Amino acid sequence: MANKQSIEYKGSIPSLNSYAGGKNFYAKAKVIKDLKSALRLLCIQAGFHKVNKFCIDVEFNSRHDVDNVITVEKIFVDSLKGRYIEDDNKKYFRGLCIRPNENLPMNTFILSIIENDN
Repeated sequence: MANKQSIEYKGSIPSLNSYAGGKNFYAKAKVIKDLKSALRLLCIQAGFHKVNKFCIDVEFNSRHDVDNVITVEKIFVDSLKGRYIEDDNKKYFRGLCIRPNENLPMNTFILSIIENDN
């Protein structure tokens, strides 16, 4: 079985629509920086360790459509770079799955990194 490391984030996230447009650059940068810091802290608390090749799995329950949750995945992966993963290019980042889970409390995101040596 593949090694899976997970964190649970509870809170709001920027949707793809707000990430791509909407707020001014500085407001978006602050939201992204704060979320990246929160995710990084959760990874430290969960005892994450470095992996080589990996897949990302995201389960969530929020008002967002599945394709609008890609922003939290991107920010999560960026928070892993340099500490838990070498890079997020296709040599290392081998796959992605994002799926809703209505059994989770509202505004809950389970973000997982799964070792994948393929």
